[in-house]
Amino acid sequence: MRILPLALVLSTATFTRASVSTSPQNPANLATPPSQSEGTTVRGERLDPSAFGPAWVESMEDVIRRERENPPPTGVYVAHPPRIPPGLRAAKPAPGGSSGNQNLGGGGSPPTIGTNFVGPKLGDPGGGWVPPDTCGAVGINHFVSVVNSNISVWNKTTGARLMNVSQASFWATGSLGDGRCVFDPNSQRFILMSDDFNTRLFFAVSSTSDPTGSWFKTSINLSQGVDAGHWPDYPTLGVDANGIYSSAYMVGSPDLMSLFAIDKAPLVAATQSLGTVTAFRHLSWEGAIHPCVTYGTPSGEYCISWGTLYRVNAPLTLPTLTNLGTAHIPGFSAPPNAPAMGSTSLLDTLDGRLLNAVYRNGYVWTANAVFAGGRSACRWYQINTSPIALTQFGTIDDPSLYYFFPGLSVNANGHMVVGFTGSDSSHFAGCYVTGRKATDTTGQTAPPQLFKTGDGSYNDGGNPSRWGDYSLTSVDPTNDLDFWTIQEYARTGNQWGTWIAQILYDNCVAVAPTSFCTAAGNSFSASGSPISFTGTNSISLNNFGLQTFNVPPNKLCLAFYGLDQTAFLPMGNGIRCINSPFYRIYPATTSNLLGDVDYPVNLHTLPPAGHINAGQSWGFQIMYRDPAAGGGNFNVTDGLSTTWCP
Repeated sequence: MRILPLALVLSTATFTRASVSTSPQNPANLATPPSQSEGTTVRGERLDPSAFGPAWVESMEDVIRRERENPPPTGVYVAHPPRIPPGLRAAKPAPGGSSGNQNLGGGGSPPTIGTNFVGPKLGDPGGGWVPPDTCGAVGINHFVSVVNSNISVWNKTTGARLMNVSQASFWATGSLGDGRCVFDPNSQRFILMSDDFNTRLFFAVSSTSDPTGSWFKTSINLSQGVDAGHWPDYPTLGVDANGIYSSAYMVGSPDLMSLFAIDKAPLVAATQSLGTVTAFRHLSWEGAIHPCVTYGTPSGEYCISWGTLYRVNAPLTLPTLTNLGTAHIPGFSAPPNAPAMGSTSLLDTLDGRLLNAVYRNGYVWTANAVFAGGRSACRWYQINTSPIALTQFGTIDDPSLYYFFPGLSVNANGHMVVGFTGSDSSHFAGCYVTGRKATDTTGQTAPPQLFKTGDGSYNDGGNPSRWGDYSLTSVDPTNDLDFWTIQEYARTGNQWGTWIAQILYDNCVAVAPTSFCTAAGNSFSASGSPISFTGTNSISLNNFGLQTFNVPPNKLCLAFYGLDQTAFLPMGNGIRCINSPFYRIYPATTSNLLGDVDYPVNLHTLPPAGHINAGQSWGFQIMYRDPAAGGGNFNVTDGLSTTWCP
């Protein structure tokens, strides 16, 4: 996707796409190059180091200093649409391609939405581009987002934005786009990639799992050999134990598709550097070739397009590429563009290409948007790699809503989550999610859930309005179970925004709350007032309550709570076990004639800053008036520690 100033784009003709029906085996009706026929293994072209750009390691503090000295330009720019192979976008359903296995609504197990917070938006530093090309991945303690043309780092627990910089400042070059981000489950590093739409892809690998620290950065000139004079468009990004992988259209005459394999070992060494880079060129042009984000150590890196499943074989110092054969993705037609409430033009749903890929436990999982029931729907696929066979697929559809730009992932239990955009003439474009457990009926996902409503209509001046061009869902490396997704929604004022959400399946086994800290004596009892609980620590049930006794009768009581349970500081005549910040729970209550206290905790009325999410551990105490004891004239119970489940 080449990025152009808004004025230039709006002065050019509307971009049109061919309307030719697809087929299950070769949806773009393109011949596979002879060198890449099924079963063929080829050795690639090793790039000369002269193709590499300058390489350096620098801290995010250096990036922030650079941006402060050279602020990015403001304004709004519309990006050129991705190049589309002839015939990829079809006008009507291909045979067998309009329904899938999903029944409207779905019969799968619904996930739970956990922590969620606002992501990057139009107008952030460097973020003046339409569309955002929404992408981001979760790490140990952080979430890293990349959009056109902004890079941000978030505290994944609190949602606090820790870094917010333009891509121009991050890469120390002009504005870049088509950014991608993954977290490598093997090396525990973040990997970023962006495109200069000229000759180069830029790559960055964090020096540790902490993206607020230092990064190794470099670029690679891809316009070599048969790709000389071509420029990269719509690059993809994947990773396995051995390498980092990207495929791109090499736009020129003729348009070609190339796959690049980068030896990862030097990039994650104590002293980071760029090692061997190998190009596999002149591959079949089928919308996109997606290298997988790979879990485990399979025999190679799997890469998938419409008609073909490839494997890059180690060692990455001298890799080979095997065409494994047909990927067995069923026939489909590309999705129609989507209406949205208040929008004078439709939202562009792109052309039906695959949007990301994940490998786990012998299977490749991938997703796209398709024509279903006259609307755009999201379709997902599970493909066995040996032998190559379609294990299952399903269509996420709705009687009214259009769903588009899905991004999926799969966790250690084999559960899948898909995030996507949804809209229709009665709904602004919002963020949706669904999923399935490994034990669910084949082809079924749960009914989609809206986790961020759209706020307004969306028009960028084009017809259709650009939206996308992809999204991403990733798995939390701390437990290999929780999911995180970043999705796009419409803000007021014809602006795009993004939302980041934690999505949970089986992440928590209910554990009874436990006492900690010490209750000090009061005027009613030398042993003080011990805290206990009623109900459960289940967020969905919302029946949790606090109890205590031996409080002086008929005295005002107020509960408070916080995440940090390590204070152990004097408070009145007692001990405060919970560190700042802590939050009060209203309404207050009064002890009865026997000195007993029942204190319900309504999770829906807690202060926003103290919102409780599944998987978090919070501590609770109750403070109470005790004038008869003198001193501070009040006291507190001991502490109650709770770990919350969905």
